[in-house]
Amino acid sequence: MPDRPATPNLYPNPTLVVGIGRVGLALLEELGQDWSWLSRTAANDTSVKNLRLLSVLPDPDVDDLRWRHPEARHARIALLAGDDDLPTLTLHFAVIRSLGLIRFRDGSYQLAIPRDRGPIETGHSHTTRRKRFFEWLPLDSDPRRAVERLHRLASRDPEVDLFLTPIVERVLHGQSPRLLLNLIARARAYAQGRDPSPWAWLSPLIPQDRTPGTRHEQDRTPGTRHEQDRTPGTRTALNLTPTPDWAHEDDLHPGLQAHLAPLHASPDGALPPISIPSNFCPVPGDLTTPLPPRRLLSVDWETTGWVASELDTLETIEFLPLNVSPWRLGLFDHDASPGFDHTTTAVALQELGELLHRGLLRIWLDLQQERHEDPLLSLQERRRLNAETSAEQCLELLAELVVEPLTQLGDDSPLPRISHRPDRWVDGPTLPLTPSPALRQAIVDTEDARSSLERPLLQRLHALGLNFDLDELGERPLLRSLSLRPDDLSGEARLTPLRSIVNQEARHLLSFDHLSSYRKRTTRQPPRLTVYLVADAKEPFTRRALRPVLRAIHQELIRAYGPLLDTCRQGFDRTLAIVPIIWTPHPADAFGGEHPRANITEEASILKAVHDLRRWVESVPPPHRCIPQIFINSRVTASAVLGLDDAIRQTHDFISLQIRNELGRDPWLRHTAQGFDDNDLFATFSCIQINFPAERARDYLANRLARESLRRLRSPATPDAASGEVAEERLAPVLPPPRALLDPAREKLAHLTSQTASRICAEVDDRLHLLKSTTSEELCARFDDAFEDHLFAQVHNAWHALTRQRGDMDLMVNALRQDANLHLGDALNLSRNNADHLIEKRASDGGLANALAGFNLLHQNSRNLLDEAERQRISAQDICLTHSLPDPTHIARARHDLIEAANDKPDLPPLRLGLVTWAILAPALGAPLAHATARALNLHQQPNLIEPLLGPAGWLLGGLLVFLPLSLLLRAHLRTHLNAVHDAIEALSNALRDVVVGSSSNPLHGSPSIHSFFAARLDLSHALSTRNVSEHLHDRVDTDRNLAFRLIQSVELQERRLQQHAESLGARPAPPDLATASERLNDDARKIFALNPAQAGAARQHTLLAPEHLLEHYHRHFPALADVDACLPEFLARAGGFHRWREQACLAGTEHILSFGRDYFRELLTTPVGAQPAFELPVGLNLARFVSHHYASLGFGARFVGYEGFDTSGLRKLADASLLIHPQLRPTLDRARTSPDAPPTTETLDVIEAPILPNTAFLLSLVQGIDARSIKNLRRQESFFDRLDLPDPATPWQHNPITIASRHRSGAPVASPGTLTDADPSTSARTPGTLTDADPSTSARTPGTLTDADPSTSARTPGTLTDADSSTSARTPGTRSSRTASDEEKHS
Repeated sequence: MPDRPATPNLYPNPTLVVGIGRVGLALLEELGQDWSWLSRTAANDTSVKNLRLLSVLPDPDVDDLRWRHPEARHARIALLAGDDDLPTLTLHFAVIRSLGLIRFRDGSYQLAIPRDRGPIETGHSHTTRRKRFFEWLPLDSDPRRAVERLHRLASRDPEVDLFLTPIVERVLHGQSPRLLLNLIARARAYAQGRDPSPWAWLSPLIPQDRTPGTRHEQDRTPGTRHEQDRTPGTRTALNLTPTPDWAHEDDLHPGLQAHLAPLHASPDGALPPISIPSNFCPVPGDLTTPLPPRRLLSVDWETTGWVASELDTLETIEFLPLNVSPWRLGLFDHDASPGFDHTTTAVALQELGELLHRGLLRIWLDLQQERHEDPLLSLQERRRLNAETSAEQCLELLAELVVEPLTQLGDDSPLPRISHRPDRWVDGPTLPLTPSPALRQAIVDTEDARSSLERPLLQRLHALGLNFDLDELGERPLLRSLSLRPDDLSGEARLTPLRSIVNQEARHLLSFDHLSSYRKRTTRQPPRLTVYLVADAKEPFTRRALRPVLRAIHQELIRAYGPLLDTCRQGFDRTLAIVPIIWTPHPADAFGGEHPRANITEEASILKAVHDLRRWVESVPPPHRCIPQIFINSRVTASAVLGLDDAIRQTHDFISLQIRNELGRDPWLRHTAQGFDDNDLFATFSCIQINFPAERARDYLANRLARESLRRLRSPATPDAASGEVAEERLAPVLPPPRALLDPAREKLAHLTSQTASRICAEVDDRLHLLKSTTSEELCARFDDAFEDHLFAQVHNAWHALTRQRGDMDLMVNALRQDANLHLGDALNLSRNNADHLIEKRASDGGLANALAGFNLLHQNSRNLLDEAERQRISAQDICLTHSLPDPTHIARARHDLIEAANDKPDLPPLRLGLVTWAILAPALGAPLAHATARALNLHQQPNLIEPLLGPAGWLLGGLLVFLPLSLLLRAHLRTHLNAVHDAIEALSNALRDVVVGSSSNPLHGSPSIHSFFAARLDLSHALSTRNVSEHLHDRVDTDRNLAFRLIQSVELQERRLQQHAESLGARPAPPDLATASERLNDDARKIFALNPAQAGAARQHTLLAPEHLLEHYHRHFPALADVDACLPEFLARAGGFHRWREQACLAGTEHILSFGRDYFRELLTTPVGAQPAFELPVGLNLARFVSHHYASLGFGARFVGYEGFDTSGLRKLADASLLIHPQLRPTLDRARTSPDAPPTTETLDVIEAPILPNTAFLLSLVQGIDARSIKNLRRQESFFDRLDLPDPATPWQHNPITIASRHRSGAPVASPGTLTDADPSTSARTPGTLTDADPSTSARTPGTLTDADPSTSARTPGTLTDADSSTSARTPGTRSSRTASDEEKHS
């Protein structure tokens, strides 16, 4: 196989992901599932241990309201501030009014806009000045409508907007503390029904004895009247007569006559006086504008940034306008109409004060969010430094004068519980609060059992059901969990359990052994530990725990690993990076449309939690800070609404981009992880990943190759491969010990017994030389009982000679056994060779079935040999029973017969004596016989030749005739008995021979003898040896066959494991009946790229390569089974082979089996699939479809577009719906986009090439260095106020409107709407929220007001005072007493 590039590490750097709350846990579940997939395919890549997960969850026994309790005060302040835009518009109006750019003139509010009509010469010196003045634009007579008219005028007139917006924004961002103090004072004045003139030139003209309460006796608090006080407008106006001191040198300049109002003097030349209504008349103590409006005539306000500095400094372009007095410019309030309604105006101003108070609360809320903890962050910008100082001053003023009175009177009780079910159509199912069993059981590392001797025992006890900690078992889990209670997050709590877990995990991640196992680099760059903190700010527990958890992790890592995690490095080279990733709903819509008040409080709580986190990070000095950026993502973006599952998926894809790739290899990738600068910490992303799960694809292909290889090994290659004939070929026959092994022993035994028999028989034969003269006595003496005992002793000696220790018989048996053992060794070796031949040769050629057939044949043969040996043993045992010890009685009987024969034998002397006697008697007895015979023959009468014999010699002849027969008979008798004795001796010798040798040439066919006894035992020994050999051989063959069965079972078990592994990868193997009918595997691989194959219908929408193309890739490598067979030898060699099939179960290591296929398909990891010609077109089309599918809906995670102006230091936009791909995928994408089948994609698509994982691509939007004020999602939401609720002149009975027409009355005062008359007080028109004297108890009440009749039982709005309150002069802005609450309009 050719060399391929090195496979990248699965997790290049140590990473700890901390998930807080439900969303954090859901992300950990996704990361844990990915880790499980990768760990199964990791093989020897120890970098898979670089990922650790930590889940921080609330204690399930803690009620959710306890986590919300610290947010109660802030949330209630936000609730008082509201979310409609009218308080903000009122604030804008008050800012312009406090600057003196709004006046009240003749019943209507007017706005001043600087105008320039060019240069003009003045005086005798011909000095050039600018004709600059104020043009007054009418707003409305009612201050409540004037607020809206000001906003409408600024929206419609660009010049007005260009002039007013920078001023207002500067105040709203806390850059004018003095003006903010004026606003607070004006809010209190509004609460008193006054709108004092803000111009400083009027202050010397105000009488010092005038107070806010200066009025006639009939004057009362607006909204309450006695019977004598029926005429409205009884307050005293301030009349000021112009004096020459008011005028400046250019007041009467001719060039201004056409632009300023003419002066209508009386006939006597006196100028008309200024009449300032009492509601607008300043009193001592009222603050004036910090910036004289005339200064605005010197500034070029049409230039961008003209209010970038303080308004009282000179850093902009300046003009030299005409020296015109404030009086001539119209900077004063005036209304001399006798019909001015002071009471109604006071009520309207009080309502305006309530709105302004809410607006001030909003400034406090906004400045709390925008403030920076450490002004040293902005030393590079002097303006920013001054801005932070100003903002701090503004916050202090608001906190002391506006917020603190509310908190003292507020309620600290928890906020009401909101039952809100997520939208399952968008958010998906409810996220769990406990980790899944699969995630809890994931083990990232296992300690070597040798490091602890008792660990195997503990593991065994754990398997039996006893519970032990994973640390005791030597197992380190992937996930660590921690539950927190509210007390754990108190100010003094150190979160010790959390610190301990982080310390332990960091210690293992940064250990020398672990780093050395995967860091094969030529640099000594220390490892970079990254900690991701993922949370959803919608969860109350998350908001409460986010900052303490981040602080504890940061402090613990710096404390414990300071030398390693050196903070002196900068940027990406810093060895520790803690990256919070905070998801939020749209803060203004946390609970949907059903709970508007809860949305306001939740928005304030979310924004406070996020900005508190940012402020704490800013409080850490940059040289010691290891938090490069804070990612803020909203689930409502500029392009789409994300559900929880979408947010989790995007976070998962973004973190995968960070932790799966070697970021240090590319500058652009380094930027994604190091942040932009130390000042602006916020960043946002949107990330969607398309990938080709190369590890899973490679594992599936390796699994498929392994299953097909094992299937080929288990099944015969051909139908007749498993037949016995094929299996019997080339198998050497194994024979039992041959009979020839007995020949030496038999010959020796025969020789020994024959020699012994001859020696003993010779003693018998040589005992006596039997002659005719041997007497019976001699015979009996020679063959007496002593001789019999001697013979028995000789036989015993011969037996003993054969049977004694290490005698001849033992030697022969030992020699036989040695020969049998040698034959046994040869037979076992031959059997082993046969078994090895079947396994090592035929298993790969004909399959394990062929090898099993061979083993069955060997087993049958060995069984037959064992049966035959057993029959031989039984036969030999029977022969041994037949040829037991020889019977020596035959010897005694033969000797007895010999004695009897000896006794029966006549002795020779007696015979001779008798014969002599007979010879003597014979002539006497024979002569008559001869004579009688001669007579009988008449020989005496007829003499012949015989006659002499019978006659004269008749005695001789007769004696001879009588002697000779007897002599012959005695001779024969003697010979007979001698023969009998001789035969008896021979019989005795034969008996001895038969006892020793046996009576037959084959000793086993004759009677028992010593020879036959030992011969039978030799045969039995041979039979036993044969049986022993056959038994050992059979045992060996049976063991080998069982091992072969074990091998087959191992293969079958491995097939089942591989099938389960394939199922876990998402493949669905065919049923067994269909699988056996098909030659090739028939898997359903449509779900192998599914996110969660076990979940029904779960599949990736987009992958670089479809599963069917993956199968085509496999069949391209292995088009036929012959190609699989060709790989079997190499496959077996990589899988361990069969050479140790007896010692261990071969092919039992799944990882070793898969390693061959993983190396075979290694190019899937090292080479992008799009760079392979076979996959180029489908990969390119899938990539183009992915871009076309997501490009239009992918925006930034947070809205900052349009708010960049608030970020003076700029930001870094790394990607804007950009496609991040591997460089080798770029040509594939370019060619696919020009294909006719390609979906439409934009030509301006930004494609970023970076050395990321070759089979992944990301559609990414990433912006860093965003200022807190530039993120719309972190700004308070304001809704459009219902303008129909404003006072409407067309319907005067609603909201008691103030109009110019109401000022023109007759001499007798006419009751205006909302006043009471003497005639019919009960039927008078009432202003909503006012009370009558006649029936105060039944009057309509405004929520939050008190009646005089029953103040104790009235509902109190936070921040209001009752009649019993003593401090009525100095009231909290926005509050009023019961005397004025009746005229209050109902709150929106």
